[in-house]
Amino acid sequence: LKCQNDEKREALKELRRLSGTIGNTELSSKVAARIDSLAAIMVDDKIKFDYYCYKGREAKEHGNYNLSEHWYLMNEQYVQQLEDEYVGAEKYLYYFYLRDLYVNAGKYDEALKYAALSKNEFHRSNGPESSEYFMPYLSSAYIYRLKGDSINCFAHLDTLFMAMDRL
Repeated sequence: LKCQNDEKREALKELRRLSGTIGNTELSSKVAARIDSLAAIMVDDKIKFDYYCYKGREAKEHGNYNLSEHWYLMNEQYVQQLEDEYVGAEKYLYYFYLRDLYVNAGKYDEALKYAALSKNEFHRSNGPESSEYFMPYLSSAYIYRLKGDSINCFAHLDTLFMAMDRL
């Protein structure tokens, strides 16, 4: 069944791409709905995670932030069930995508919440000895700048200087 679903998904993705190329929006919409249905019944949570992230990025690129948020949040249950010891990138990506979405949507408090979560996940795989360890502070500084909070912006930028000896 897994192989058959993979083949169906690939065929539907190609059909959607082709119908979009030739401008058949009605067929594109029907195919997209079938792909969404197929993703919903998939047994492999990792495939669902990747698909929902893809759909979230796609909606964000079109400026549809509410739909993008919907797709990203479809992964919430999957991410929450991952153990703290889990080494994969899914938790980081989940938080990263939501942080990026909320920055684009102008929801800076939500963006900061997910920036902190993505920073924590980043630090789990990049220890203090890593030259990239302090890089997540740059995104937080950027969000604080957009929010108009210069004190926290500079505080996070100042943290970056702790990495100077590693560069």
